[in-house]
Amino acid sequence: MHTRTVFGAALVLGVLGGVGTGYAVQAARPATPLPPLTATQPEYAPAGVYQGLAPATLPSSQDDATLTDGDLTKLLLPVPAGAKADPTGWQDQSIDAEQEADLCDNAVSCFRRDGSDNLNAIADTSWDQNGFYVEIRIYRFAAGSSGTPRSWSQDGDRQTGEFTIAPGIDGSGYEYRDKWGANDDTAEAVHGDLVVQFWVTSPTTMPNTSMINNLITQQMGRL
Repeated sequence: MHTRTVFGAALVLGVLGGVGTGYAVQAARPATPLPPLTATQPEYAPAGVYQGLAPATLPSSQDDATLTDGDLTKLLLPVPAGAKADPTGWQDQSIDAEQEADLCDNAVSCFRRDGSDNLNAIADTSWDQNGFYVEIRIYRFAAGSSGTPRSWSQDGDRQTGEFTIAPGIDGSGYEYRDKWGANDDTAEAVHGDLVVQFWVTSPTTMPNTSMINNLITQQMGRL
């Protein structure tokens, strides 16, 4: 029993001594630096796969967005020679959505529709010429909603008496008598994010469709 105790004590002292010696040897060694946490990313030379494929930038005179994204009043036809600006209408003016909605039978409904359709600018001009009242109004919608102008121009009630408008123009025209008994030619045309409305009205005479088609041709040519 005594021999076992002595042997066990010697064994424990031997283990402790070995641990202490190993710790001392390890402590005397210089510290080994750790590797970096993030590896350096490889660098690749730029490839010329897409070089030369981008189209040349259009000059501002040919860039449609440069023309239509600016002041819409600058796109309206000027009052022609011999005509008189109508004192009761707008002349080369920007109008807001509330003013435009007030022209509707249901102003609240029109105002909500204009907002949901992202209508962001309106310009209007008008004049009197040879007994006829002429008005042109341009609506601009937010870019990127290419289907909105077309669906917006087709929304609402239409009168009978549709006539053919000038060739090459995306639009439609109508002849009718309005609720005040006046004779009206009206038309709408679409160009990109724009809708353009035209009116030629007389209290006594039905306008010749060539009058409004002439307006459409000139106005759309400015766009």
